[in-house]
Amino acid sequence: MKIYMVGGAVRDKLLGLNIRDRDWLVVGSTYKNMINLGYKPIGNFFPVFINPITKEEYALARKEKKNGVGYKGFYCSFSSDVTLEEDLFRRDLTINSIAMDKNGKYFDPYNGINDIRNRVIRNVSHYFIDDPIRLLRVARFYSYLLNFNFYIENNTFNLMKKIVINGELSYITPERIWIEFKKVLNNKNIYFFFSILNKCNAINIIFPELNNIFNNIKIRYYFYLIFKKIDYLNYNIYIKFIFFCFFFNYTIFSRKYFIYSDFILNNVKKFCIKFRLPSKYFFYFKKIFLVIKLIYFFNNKNLFNFLLDIFYKLDIWRNTNLIFNLYNILIILKFFNLININIICFLENNLFKIYKLLVNLKIKDYINFNSLKGKCIKKNIYKLRLLTLKKFFKLNF
Repeated sequence: MKIYMVGGAVRDKLLGLNIRDRDWLVVGSTYKNMINLGYKPIGNFFPVFINPITKEEYALARKEKKNGVGYKGFYCSFSSDVTLEEDLFRRDLTINSIAMDKNGKYFDPYNGINDIRNRVIRNVSHYFIDDPIRLLRVARFYSYLLNFNFYIENNTFNLMKKIVINGELSYITPERIWIEFKKVLNNKNIYFFFSILNKCNAINIIFPELNNIFNNIKIRYYFYLIFKKIDYLNYNIYIKFIFFCFFFNYTIFSRKYFIYSDFILNNVKKFCIKFRLPSKYFFYFKKIFLVIKLIYFFNNKNLFNFLLDIFYKLDIWRNTNLIFNLYNILIILKFFNLININIICFLENNLFKIYKLLVNLKIKDYINFNSLKGKCIKKNIYKLRLLTLKKFFKLNF
């Protein structure tokens, strides 16, 4: 039995990047042998095991044969006589088909190291076309490696187009798409992931919500600029997701008109249901969207009620991190002049001051809860916070 580090960990090591996840390939072993050695199985169709000490994944070497449609339409063989070269041959790209043994020796039967030197994203073999997920992976790797000046080799790009023409994309489950898309959101150069999908004519199949963006040069350029700024500011995945969803209603990103419609909420909700996203994503989007909509329609009246309503819509008393997300989003809106600049500057300077004031307010010192019931408690708390807000501004402005 021999064990090799494979895939992205080897690629990133050769590029001088930090290795985040290590994948291990086991050659010359069987399912039973792995169990006897103490490895914990996590799959049957594709035998993968967890090392009980390192908690890293170890997979048996395999051979595959296409016998159906989509990325699940494969027959896999995991016999102990499957060689390292045979396993690497069925992988997607040459830069991901390099193995390294425990002594640091590289095994590179398909010239992946040379492609890394030459910055080429190239398929290993004609079997590339068998798995439609590979189209998404190539688009993701392109965006991930863009800063290293990688490019997609022409034949590989043509195979990606062929995957679209063959109709294989329709067999990818939304959950599997989300796995790839989440990795994109966690990295930079998001625009270029979608740009590759668009060039392959795949974006209207995978993300039809964005199809209109790439039919409109102006909106597409906004999409590029905004995500470039988000990358520069190193914002978290939830902010990236929120801006991604804003583009569902592609008319809102205009220098003259910043139009909000509750219609976009329905679209985002449908998207989250379709891809079975954790509830937090739609929850964050809805909270932030309603606050930005409130800010957009602010008419310079009832400033204190307006400010307090922002924090009520965010429900910051239970969702403290939302205030930081809102602040970071406001920076983007201000930078691109997409909303009333005066109110944005005011919030930028005072948001955290108000936040600390309201969060640190000891309500029990002012309200006797024993003498109040139901809605009266909420009304009195609101009045107290409003009065506190007015006193604060009277003393400080």
